[in-house]
Amino acid sequence: MEAVNATVSGNIVDWTFKGTEQKRIGAYRIILIINPDAVNQRTVDTLAFVLVPRSDSVSSDDTEDVLTETVELYSDVVIGMKGDPGLSAYEVAVANGFAGSITEWLESLRHGTDGKSAYDIALANGFSGTEAEWLESLKGADGKDGTNGTDGTNGTDGADGKSAYDIALANGFSGTE
Repeated sequence: MEAVNATVSGNIVDWTFKGTEQKRIGAYRIILIINPDAVNQRTVDTLAFVLVPRSDSVSSDDTEDVLTETVELYSDVVIGMKGDPGLSAYEVAVANGFAGSITEWLESLRHGTDGKSAYDIALANGFSGTEAEWLESLKGADGKDGTNGTDGTNGTDGADGKSAYDIALANGFSGTE
């Protein structure tokens, strides 16, 4: 069903959905198409209302005694329109104190400025001394030695093997020891 007599005022669309057009109970969606078939077409699709058979507790057996009447429903859908373009990130940076060209700003994003070293931060927080002294100050005292483990048990002696001379003879050596 297409809405009849729809009017647009700013970002408010106003139309009338007459009770005589309510052919079924259930959910009714509103689909609004702005600039149909255009490059900048926009679509709004929203659940507008749910139509129920009745809102009292009358059972379906008592419908002959229920007085019904047709009512007209009115609804407004607020559509956000495209606003003016905002500032670019570069323009926001300039507004917040950046001084330089857009090329310089882009370069600053790629290669940020170096921060303070840990030693410089230590100096700013009250450390006095050279960098070597500061590095030395980071070393703590040696920890306590751990306890020695228990000794293992001695293994059993193995059987005596062949001497090198006996192995040489077995491999074809002929000569004396």
